Order: sequence, then structure tokens, then C-alpha cells
Amino acid sequence: MIPFLSQTDVYGVQVMPAILFLDNSMDNYLNRLNSSEYEAVMRMKDTFQSRDDVERFVNGLRG
Repeated sequence: MIPFLSQTDVYGVQVMPAILFLDNSMDNYLNRLNSSEYEAVMRMKDTFQSRDDVERFVNGLRG
């Protein structure tokens, strides 16, 4: 997670801080799974509370 903070934009308007997430989204993680892992995650998706839960589940599938 890399914070991107700026005081003003090019027009001198105050800019609110924003946080950029690099390669930390769930979609990116799911796209890297093979088809059988993805299918298993989709079947169980209602039971996961976080990405960590999904990663533990996938690691369990991989043995």
C-alpha cells in the first residue's frame, strides 16, 4: 500500500488524501488462480470474510 498525498492540485484547489492499492485487490488475486481453484473459491465465497481467508483456503487446496 503506497499513500499518495497532495496538498493542492494544479489549480490550487485543496486535494483530499487518497490511498492507492497496488496489486492488493481481490480481483487481481482471483485472476491469478487456475480454473479449478477459482471455481472452488466461487463455491465458497459466502464463507470468506477477507482476502486472508481466501488465501488460506487456496493454500489448503494446493496442499
